[in-house]
Parts: sequence; structure tokens; C-alpha cells
Amino acid sequence: MNSDALDKTIDEALSGKKILLTGATGFLGQTLLIDLLNKKIRFDKIFLIIRASRDKSALERLKELKSQLLKKLHDRSFEIESLLDRLYLLEVDLKNTQEVIDKLSSHEQARGLDLIVHCAANLKFHEPIERAFLDNAASTFLLSELLNCDGFEKCKLLLVSSAYVTGRRDGKVREELNQRDFEVDIFRQSKDLNWCLKKSSEHVNRYPNHYLWSKSVAEQILTALNKPDRFLIYRPSIIQKFGANSSMELYGLAHRAQYFVAKPQVRMDIVSVDFVAQHLWLCAARLLSGTELTSRNNIIHACRGWKDSLPFANFLQQAAQFASQTNSAPFKIIGSFEYYVRNLLAVCLRPFALFSSKIYKYLERWKFTQNFYRNFKAFVCDYQFDFVNDNLEALREAASMSAGSTRLTDQTSLQSSNTLIK
Repeated sequence: MNSDALDKTIDEALSGKKILLTGATGFLGQTLLIDLLNKKIRFDKIFLIIRASRDKSALERLKELKSQLLKKLHDRSFEIESLLDRLYLLEVDLKNTQEVIDKLSSHEQARGLDLIVHCAANLKFHEPIERAFLDNAASTFLLSELLNCDGFEKCKLLLVSSAYVTGRRDGKVREELNQRDFEVDIFRQSKDLNWCLKKSSEHVNRYPNHYLWSKSVAEQILTALNKPDRFLIYRPSIIQKFGANSSMELYGLAHRAQYFVAKPQVRMDIVSVDFVAQHLWLCAARLLSGTELTSRNNIIHACRGWKDSLPFANFLQQAAQFASQTNSAPFKIIGSFEYYVRNLLAVCLRPFALFSSKIYKYLERWKFTQNFYRNFKAFVCDYQFDFVNDNLEALREAASMSAGSTRLTDQTSLQSSNTLIK
């Protein structure tokens, strides 16, 4: 598909619009901004929610972000610098609804906000359930409440979720709400977090980790509190940044551990961050276009699907090939029995580690293997996911037709993005 058609659709929809972006300093957030700036999309203003860190103020972080963006842009013309000047700081706590409303209301430039893109998230898979809920679900609840406040009646919300919110299951994953196990109405009325978490604890085991559970809850909150035409849920799979040397990038992903517990035939659905960013803005264009959205088309997967995803054995082979070429550490698939033996030995021998740094070094290696298995088993160990991309393909086709492009087949349209791994 002609990328110019996508760019034209995005530019027409976002031209003159005011956007609120969360997670701007993160991996995906920076790529979203770079994508807009490189294409010189004529947005009005973008408000970035940035908090102070331990050693830097929010303003210092904004200046640092602008400096990083400028280094990564293809063009450094006056037009680009004028677009950078349209990035505004909004230092606010996403856990306080009234604070967000007050900050936006008091900011003269923020009046008439058109779109909220919520891509901020706590990506740690095994945070305590309360922490995961507050960082990923409660912030979505706040922004959902914001849509119903005075002055935000026309604002739309685009939530970045995950394709893996389907939980522990196999087979086709369709673009629909997969779970309904959180008492949204009760939480909204009572705001009793402890009661809701206790009630939900029996359902948490349906998910591989607390991160995916909290993302599923965020989707349920957004769906329950808003009409389908006010929001869109965007679900990418495993996001990686693939450069000219994709083998090196695969090695970087593989280098999280020296040993893997996985079935060779299990497929890894990996998409490039550039692909995700471009199609996120296409989804935003759809949301702002006034096109009718229903519960059938307001959830969109950004995945490769079964046909074009990468079998784990092939992933490992490419990573190992790069490792051998660069004299890096090799990789090995170990069976589940060997994994449990290692884990058992690590637990039994842990007291002796206090007296031997050498033993402790090996135990830490086993512990790292255990953590990797727990963190990534949703992706590469137990489940055979086949993500359906019907809504994304329909969206691409509509953009192509509106720009006068010819219709392409599904295979051609997926292969058109050379940022995806082969």
C-alpha cells in the first residue's frame, strides 16, 4: 500500500487539532512524535504529560525530549522547529482526576481538546496487583471520566493496550472485548479499590501476569463508561525497533536470558515500532473523522497474524546466528523438566550462596532464567495465538481508496511495511 495515502489521511484528520499525549518520554511515545514531525503533520498543539524524575524537573525533561527528537528527525528546517514549539508541558498526576481537569481548564491553549492518546503504562509484568492497577487501569478510568466533564464533550480517547489481553487461551484472537471480569460500575460508584481488587483476585490467574490483567481491566473500564464512538482501543503485539540489521535487534531481544523455555513451533508476533506508530495515527484519524464506530470496529489489532509471525525456533536461529558472527554468548532451548530441576536446585542451594560467591553467581543465573520464563511465557512458551487483523486491513483499505490508490491484497499490504521483519 502506498504510504503517501496513509500520510495524507493522517494529515487531513490531525490538521489543526489539539492532542494530549501520555507516555511521551517512553519508547512508543517518542516514536509517535518523531513520526508526526517527520511527516510535518499540521497539528495545532500537543500537550505532553510529563512528571519530574528524581534528578530532573518536568521542564528539564521536556527540553531533553525536544533535543532528542531533533537529533532523530530527518529534517531540521525552520518548519520542524516551529512544530517542536507546539509541544507543551502538562505536569500533572494521572491518579488525580480533579488535578487533570483543573490543569487543562486553566491552560488557555488547551481549551477545545480534540484527542487523548494514552500510551503511558507500567510495563513491569510482576508488579504488585495494586501498583499495576493504579498505573495502567486507574489512569484510564481518570481519562474516561474526563471525557464526560464539561468542556471535553467532543474529545476522543485512543487507548494503547496489548493484543495479549486475551489471557490464557489458544486459537484465534478477534478484535473484540475478550474478558468481562471487573466490576466497573461498583468501582465507579464506591471507588473502593481494595474491595474491587479482592473481588478480581480470583480472575487474575486467567492472565499470564499483572500487566496484562491491568490492561484488560483498562479496556473494560473504557468500554463500560463511554459510547463506542468516543474511543478506540489499539492493540499491538510485541513491539521492537528494527533497524537495518534486524538480526542484531533480534539478538537484543534474545539477550534477556541465556536459556529459553519454549516450544520451537510457538510463534512470536513481532511488529516494528515504526509500523505501530504509523498505524496508531491512522487509527486516530479514523476516530476524529466522524466515521461511525461500534463495538465491532473500535478495537484494532496491530499484529502480523499467524501467517506472517515468526516461529520461535526461527527467532532463536537468527539470534544465534548473529551471536556466532559477533562472538557473543550462544543460546539454547531447555525443556520444561530441566527448567524445574534448575529451579528446585536454586531454591535448595540458596542458603549456601551466602558462603560462596561462585555458587551465588550460578544461582542468580538460574533465578534470571526463572524470571524470564515467568515474564515471557505469555509470548513464547505456552500459547498459540492467531491475531485477527480485519479492522486494521479495513482501515488501510479505506485510506487507500480515499487517496485514489488501488486495492491491494492482504499479503501485499502487510509486506508493504519494510520495517517488519521478514
